[in-house]
Amino acid sequence: MKVTKMIVLFSVLLGITGCAKEVKVESKNEDKPTSSVNSQEGVKKKQTYEEAMAEGKKAIENKDWDKAEKAFKKALDLKKDDKDAKIFTEQLAMYKEAIKLKEDKSYKASMDKLKELRRVVGGSIDLKKQAEELMDEIEKGPKDEKKEDKDKKKDKKKDKKKDKDKAKDKDKKKDKVKPSTELVWSTQKGESLDKFMSSWSKKYDQTYKRYYPGSSDVNFHGMKFPADLSKNNIAVNGNKVTVGVSKDGTGKKEYNIVGIYSDIDASKDDAAYLYFFAISENKPKVIVTLQDESNSAGLVYFSPTDNKELQKGFEDIVAGKEVKVDTEDKEKRRWTRDEAIKLLEQTYKNSGVIMNEKIDWDNYDNKNWLVKENKNDTIAMKWKGEYKDPAKDKDKDKDKDKDTEKKEKEKLERSRLHFVSLTKSKDGKTVEMKIYRRESRYPKDPDMEYTVDVKLAEVTKIVEWQD
Repeated sequence: MKVTKMIVLFSVLLGITGCAKEVKVESKNEDKPTSSVNSQEGVKKKQTYEEAMAEGKKAIENKDWDKAEKAFKKALDLKKDDKDAKIFTEQLAMYKEAIKLKEDKSYKASMDKLKELRRVVGGSIDLKKQAEELMDEIEKGPKDEKKEDKDKKKDKKKDKKKDKDKAKDKDKKKDKVKPSTELVWSTQKGESLDKFMSSWSKKYDQTYKRYYPGSSDVNFHGMKFPADLSKNNIAVNGNKVTVGVSKDGTGKKEYNIVGIYSDIDASKDDAAYLYFFAISENKPKVIVTLQDESNSAGLVYFSPTDNKELQKGFEDIVAGKEVKVDTEDKEKRRWTRDEAIKLLEQTYKNSGVIMNEKIDWDNYDNKNWLVKENKNDTIAMKWKGEYKDPAKDKDKDKDKDKDTEKKEKEKLERSRLHFVSLTKSKDGKTVEMKIYRRESRYPKDPDMEYTVDVKLAEVTKIVEWQD
């Protein structure tokens, strides 16, 4: 009996212990389902955010602005303070506003908005590229005008042509160009002009030769003067004019030339200048051209010189005054081609410069620098040489994603050094270096700006950088 009671008691205790163990196991697992759900929700939320961002970027690439805007809004709903989503949203808003301004024909405001978009740090490279394409489109002018506008323009052109024809008839009757009878030029004044040009050209580190009066014509990129004046192919400020040579400054032409000077023989690879010193309507005028190729109109385009010293010197010579070239220290700050190229080479080879790998230094030849402008403390040059191309890299993966390869090429194209200007500071210690992807952007719309320490040939400040 005692044995039976002990067995029953032992069984009861064993049962209680087993129940306790089961309860304990259950209590351990009570919180597990909740933790798992939270973790899964976090992963799903992150995945949804990344999908929304990817969808927005793809929509930008496909130029589907509304879809892109919705996608980035969705991303912001998931991450309210997300920096990337905010930047993309701001860029889209700028671009859409620029499009609206363009449609309203507010071209300047549209260009300003697009420039603002390009200055945004980070964000969409594709959108910046599209902004750039839109800027080019605006610069070229609106293409899709309404038929009414076109008709109006045609009518205006017809009216202008009629008015022009009437004016020509009147001018013919009144003798459009009054012959200059006053003796304004002489051999002595010609000698004074020679001396003046010699001093003036030295000041600007140039060498000019007189071709009229002279024994031979100047061969200016295949155009020969004064011989080719007989072709009647000269235009000043875009308007065709009559031009001829004159020993004493008198004549029936609109421009009576008393002197022709050019630096074409000494310019080598630099831009060459051709100057005509002429008497027009009894006034001394200096006109210049840098034209180095022919055009469909068959004209050689000249414009009045913007060098005030040159124009004033010629005026004084015609007036019989003594002329002296101003050789103040400020002119010592004028660039020479070698000086500018040396600074560029040293700066770009410097490891701290962003674009040090863009120029193909292995095949570099400084003859590929073409000086396009050199005034006072600023020189502007164009690069005609080669660049490193990632597509030619021997170690390039042949199976590389085409989109990635395309983006790399586009990025290289955007960062190429097509045109550069260098401006010395007043103390000469620093230089402002501006990079332009196209010559047409010079001088107002640089793609990058650096401040360079001349002594160290190092970039000390990046004023602006466009991806």
